[in-house]
Amino acid sequence: MFEGFWSFKYVYLLSVFAVMSVLTIVGMILLKRMESKRLSALKRKDLSEAVETDSPEEDSEKIAKHRAVVSVENRFIFIRRLFLPSMALLSIFVMVLPFLTFLPAAYISIFAGAVAVLVGMAARPLIENLFAGLVITFNQPIRVGDTVIIQGRYGTVEDINLLNTIIKVWNWRRFIIPNNKLLTLEYENLSLNSENEWAHVSFWVEPAVELEKVREIAKSAMKACKTLSPVEEPSFWVMTMGKEAIECWVAGWASSPAEAWALKSGTRRNLTKLLKEHKINYHLKRNMITDHSVNIIERKSGD
Repeated sequence: MFEGFWSFKYVYLLSVFAVMSVLTIVGMILLKRMESKRLSALKRKDLSEAVETDSPEEDSEKIAKHRAVVSVENRFIFIRRLFLPSMALLSIFVMVLPFLTFLPAAYISIFAGAVAVLVGMAARPLIENLFAGLVITFNQPIRVGDTVIIQGRYGTVEDINLLNTIIKVWNWRRFIIPNNKLLTLEYENLSLNSENEWAHVSFWVEPAVELEKVREIAKSAMKACKTLSPVEEPSFWVMTMGKEAIECWVAGWASSPAEAWALKSGTRRNLTKLLKEHKINYHLKRNMITDHSVNIIERKSGD
């Protein structure tokens, strides 16, 4: 009887060791391939700032790519370091599981309960952020270099580690978000599927104005911008009509979120100049006419 038991024990232990070793090796290979794939895609990606400007840093794109590569490498290094001891602990647990019947169930329950309470009290924030970081790493709802609008802040993702995500806001300040909070937030990722962005500028004119002339002026103002993509010419819409004002939109394509920002700024500047030249009153707000004032209407969605 005892010989059969010890024979079963050795076979079981060897089988668990072999299976867990194979799973560990396969897991490490998959992690390495995933890291190489992410790095290759990152090196091909055009990392631009949220706003087109002469950067105070020399070769800012090269610096941004270096930071992005380091961020990805550090995440996968940490994941591999976490993966190996996790698999070792899991292997040990599976190996000793059949032999726990020798211990009283009360002792096992007390030990497990104590461990759970200690981990829950001391390491809950760390564990939550850690698992959220793993979800972000593998699911990629947000990536280093993406242009995002999150909690009203417009900027680029500078770094993602396993605990928090750093957003470089358009004015170069850093906005740090814990990863567990990031997973519950609603945000716009302007770079998720396409870098192209449909940029529009809204403004109001007096009801007595000739709309066809306004249409020509608005389209000319956007066409004069170098950041307008040649995909198609700008479009013009009349959005609302009221007793005091008519809301108009002029919109066009930009090849990146940063160029969309510049396109809207340039369009407003040109539009202000042309409307002044044609003596057309335009509105800063719907209920307020201000002659020769520029329309700068920033919404949370980036205009």
